[in-house]
Amino acid sequence: MLNKHREYVRKSSDKKTVCLMVHGIVGTPRYFDRIIPYLPEEWSIYNILLDGHGGSVEDFCHTSMAKWRRQVKEALGKLSEEYEEIIIFAHSMGTLLCMEAAEGYKERIKHMVLFAVPLCPFLKPQALYTSLKVIFKKVNEDKEIEVNAREQYSVTPDRRIWKYIGFAPRYIELLKLSDKIRKRVGRVNIPATVFMSGKDEMVSRNSYGYLLKNPHFTIHCLDNSSHNWFDERDFEYITKEIKKLWEV
Repeated sequence: MLNKHREYVRKSSDKKTVCLMVHGIVGTPRYFDRIIPYLPEEWSIYNILLDGHGGSVEDFCHTSMAKWRRQVKEALGKLSEEYEEIIIFAHSMGTLLCMEAAEGYKERIKHMVLFAVPLCPFLKPQALYTSLKVIFKKVNEDKEIEVNAREQYSVTPDRRIWKYIGFAPRYIELLKLSDKIRKRVGRVNIPATVFMSGKDEMVSRNSYGYLLKNPHFTIHCLDNSSHNWFDERDFEYITKEIKKLWEV
């Protein structure tokens, strides 16, 4: 695997293009493992790990949205000084963090590739059920979606369920950020390819309406995929679309 809940960096001698990758809440840089092999070798990659992720429940409880915002902004600032152009790949909460910070660096950002943009978060019972199976280590090894959920969850599971009360402030901050970006998404002046999942158990389809307000966004629906998991047919479609970024 390219990374195991750790930051992944690939530096190329070519200083033209760099990809900044930002995962979602309680997510992992590993979300992009399958995508990275399809990117040109001459592109540099900075696949960051957000603060409080990749560790214990306590680590996550003691981080904050402010730290995540600062990480993304600092990454964009650093990369804009080193490279001619930046391409953003982001998933879920990472899409919100990137859209918020990107306006300050739009001269350098060539394109954004956004997955499962949570402009209207909506937690379905299936999502909670799967999360509990991951936490209590009851994942059915024969169910690909459950195995994927375990691999994509970067916080070490803890059966002491009361400890997860500390997650509440982080999710409240996420809802506030969703509201902020939802109100301004139509004004994000950066081209983006957006992939939304038809079977997303964490994002309402109402998000589509807000995304459509932006003429710079091209939106695709992955009919058979969920929030963190790609159906094979959908993934093949994704790879064909992202190749257009450098084949033009």
